[in-house]
Amino acid sequence: VEKHLPEAMEQNLGIKPILSTFEAHVMKVFTAQHQAREAELTEAAEAKNAKAALQARDNHMYSLCSLHKQYSSLIDCCFNKDPNFHRVLKAQFEVAANRKIGKYKMPVMLSQFFDNRMTSRSSDATTIEAEVQLVFRIVSGLQDKDLFLEHFHRHLAHRLLCGISDPNSGGWQFDAERALIQRFQQLAGVQDTVRKLSTMCRNIQSGQDLQERWKQAGAESVPFQCQFKVFDLKVLPSSFVAAGNVLLPDIMSRALNRYELFYKKNFEGRKLSWLHSEATVTIRAKYNNLKQIDMSLFQLLVLFCFNEDANTEEEPTPVTIDEIVERTKLSIEEVTAILMVLSGALRIKPSGHSTFSPALLKLTAPDSNTYVINRGFKVALGRWTMPDAKKASVRITDSDAIQKQVDEERKHVCDAMIVRVMKQRRVLDHQMLIGEVMSMLSARFKADVKVIKQRIDSLIE
Repeated sequence: VEKHLPEAMEQNLGIKPILSTFEAHVMKVFTAQHQAREAELTEAAEAKNAKAALQARDNHMYSLCSLHKQYSSLIDCCFNKDPNFHRVLKAQFEVAANRKIGKYKMPVMLSQFFDNRMTSRSSDATTIEAEVQLVFRIVSGLQDKDLFLEHFHRHLAHRLLCGISDPNSGGWQFDAERALIQRFQQLAGVQDTVRKLSTMCRNIQSGQDLQERWKQAGAESVPFQCQFKVFDLKVLPSSFVAAGNVLLPDIMSRALNRYELFYKKNFEGRKLSWLHSEATVTIRAKYNNLKQIDMSLFQLLVLFCFNEDANTEEEPTPVTIDEIVERTKLSIEEVTAILMVLSGALRIKPSGHSTFSPALLKLTAPDSNTYVINRGFKVALGRWTMPDAKKASVRITDSDAIQKQVDEERKHVCDAMIVRVMKQRRVLDHQMLIGEVMSMLSARFKADVKVIKQRIDSLIE
């Protein structure tokens, strides 16, 4: 400003030189911040430090919003809230917000960032309010809002199903979810996905009354405490599929059958589909003293295969992976992953070994797929959570698979937009059609010209 203001006043150039200087400076600052975060991420990757890598990604988002707030205040104070300067700042912020950090895309990082904050024990109602504002500010500048909302949709469904964001608990998490979703309603082009998020929150709230009626009508006939959450299957992410042929213990099957009868009496014409992969349980286990363990339902099904030896003094009977698959009807991949978690938590150990080693499951020896109960297990805690109990049963889908799904959905959106434009215009030049479609899709995602051309050819055919 000091350099260009006298020259601009003397030559009557207006604010253009100052605006250009401001734009170059903001671009330089955002670029330097991006390079610093990439250096941190590279250093963490070389050191194989996952915690440092996560912190570098979080710092990137904090720095972006901090710089935006800093320069926005500067414009209000020094440039009388001039809209030209705000426009320049917005453009540079959007460029920075859509850059990758290493191999990580901002939509994916941002959804994971909010999920980590919602599940962190250090978060509270005061700090999460600032996080909500941070997330919405960055989302507003994202080009691929649909990709972010797809990841956010899956994270939200998991938090609601696992009770992390539960309106019954009276915690701040559910209020924070609704506050962010209400802000999403201000975004254009993604209202269909936002409606699904809102419906999920309404489902979990209406389920409170249903749960109370269940307690009064049929809960006493079930020999253990259980809580059911009912969602409209259409609003859940596509990765949340109904249970297949998972084999439950008789005591659980009877409880589910009783709830189905209760539900049909209250809602005629509706049908329940069970999502066993999302269920969590709390069990009592007897070792040196009574213990309580929180775990996923699938982990419990695997443990039930070893329950026959619980009350005997004889040597425990080894159980193979194939036998567990036969008894539970889980896939061999799911059983193997669960056994790795359980043996790593010292709950079950490989057969033929008296000491625990986390690498034993990797052996290719004949007995490496055979397990027994670990009666020598000792822990001072009276209650604990099995590692990854909240996530072990989730069907983990990598970012590439989600990206592929989003790309497929974008094709259908492109088709709808092309048809809408042609219905309005009837006759239109090819390049003008592409331009109008890209403009209409820009609120949802950054469209690829090649994809639009392919969709036009496909519709013509």
